[in-house]
Amino acid sequence: MLRRPFLGKGDRGGSATIIEGLDSVTCSNPPPLVHIATLGMKTYCTACKSEGVIAPSGPRHPGTGPNGEGWALSGDINLCGCSPAPVFRAERNMAQIFTGYEAGRHEGHGVSSAVVPDSGNHWILFSLRESGSVGGLRCVAYFADGSKQRGTFSINNTVRFERNENGSNCSHIEFHFTENANSLDSVTELLLTSITG
Repeated sequence: MLRRPFLGKGDRGGSATIIEGLDSVTCSNPPPLVHIATLGMKTYCTACKSEGVIAPSGPRHPGTGPNGEGWALSGDINLCGCSPAPVFRAERNMAQIFTGYEAGRHEGHGVSSAVVPDSGNHWILFSLRESGSVGGLRCVAYFADGSKQRGTFSINNTVRFERNENGSNCSHIEFHFTENANSLDSVTELLLTSITG
């Protein structure tokens, strides 16, 4: 059995600290009261002295917070300039439970801006590192096997594509602007410079 507690504002992973949490979802068992976090929420790393975001690693049950983002769980990682990526840890009663789990099967992988974890649980996450928000920006990701998938950037400038059993590499992304089309070049440049690996 694997138990993955929910992460919250103030939780740490090595040199990284979660600096955001949901106003409407809290946990106080054990004290103190903590604002629960979701994927893509902001972090700060003292080692590389940069802001980052929470990125998923390992198994998780379906479901999202009120902001539409997946829940952040103990064992998830920090996307910052560090390699390997810091791993967040927490202990609280609010948790996801996985039965029949084999220890070590879903080990986290060091990443910076694009992640494809263990086989059978593929996904890829892109994060734009800028001060403004491109929340609502629509895009289409094209993959090496010829498939494509639509996505929308969150208010935290992240977009995640669930790939299920398909771990094909992403070959390119097209942005679909409804307005401010002249900003395409700057957004494309930001995305491309944020992808490593």
